[in-house]
Amino acid sequence: MKKVDKKMVMVLLVVFCLSSFLSLQTVWGEEEEIKPEIQHKVVRLYEQGDINPKNLTIQRGTTVIWINESKSIAEIEFTNKQVTLACKSPIRFAVDESGTYISDKIFRGAVASLCFVEAGEFEYVVKREPRRLATVPAELPDMQGKIIVK
Repeated sequence: MKKVDKKMVMVLLVVFCLSSFLSLQTVWGEEEEIKPEIQHKVVRLYEQGDINPKNLTIQRGTTVIWINESKSIAEIEFTNKQVTLACKSPIRFAVDESGTYISDKIFRGAVASLCFVEAGEFEYVVKREPRRLATVPAELPDMQGKIIVK
């Protein structure tokens, strides 16, 4: 085997250490630029005609997730200020012909979500269909809530 020059090994070791240190600095610098994780908040729809929480204050970019824990099919309809802008990929929400977001049917145990990007107060009504298997199907009262976007 050839005799290894100690100086050459030291130079290679120093170069390796410096390149490792510089690449770590680049990774650390990138981490500092990462924005905070986008938030989400959960609203639960209960059988007794209750929404929890009824009023929810959030920051722009927050996704609100409605969970239908009632035994009825629910639909969410914004009543005062309409949602016309949202983040990508809403679940069980679609844009109607007037350009506002409306919900599809939210079945028992299912979720719907919408990411709010506009500031304002968005009042909504949760309309519920009577249970089909009930002995006497009765109209269920609408539930009302509000999303306040800062």
